[in-house]
Amino acid sequence: MHSIKVNRRITNLMGKRSILEVKPIKELPEYLIYFNRRTSNYDLISTATGERLGKMCARPEAIYDNTYYKTNKPYSSFYISSLWVDPKHRREGVGKSLVNLAKIESFRRGGDGRVHLIAQKLNSQEEKPPQIFYRKLGFTSQYTWDISTIDRCILNNEELPKNMRWITPMFLPLKKICENCHIFRSKKI
Repeated sequence: MHSIKVNRRITNLMGKRSILEVKPIKELPEYLIYFNRRTSNYDLISTATGERLGKMCARPEAIYDNTYYKTNKPYSSFYISSLWVDPKHRREGVGKSLVNLAKIESFRRGGDGRVHLIAQKLNSQEEKPPQIFYRKLGFTSQYTWDISTIDRCILNNEELPKNMRWITPMFLPLKKICENCHIFRSKKI
């Protein structure tokens, strides 16, 4: 009975009417990712339970200024507008998996490995602001004071100070992407 619910949920999320329309998979991965073109949402779904573990809204974007990468020419970058992880599944690698997907999608959709976002504290009741999470994944910012403060807080296991910016534009340096993304290591960037 449990596998029937999982099959229904997966086929519904994939836009299929029946499991028979889905090509057979020899070994199921731990997660499936469903992309909704209309909303630019990437849903990370557990194959074991069929529940949504996380969601990322992201799309390619043209950048014409030096807010993220220092260059004089316009460039394309993959913009993560929101990233949500189910509170029951935090600290299980779901958010990291979604950011890794953004790196891959950046190459696939013309961003040459560039990924950027705006880390924002939504309220003061959050356990940890997203700036710490993104910094641990290798994101940086043109705001050097913010980055040094975030690094100090990570090193000393402290909370961000109250005078810290509520909004921090952050991006993944291209060098960091090339080192960590094994799929694209052989390609010229």
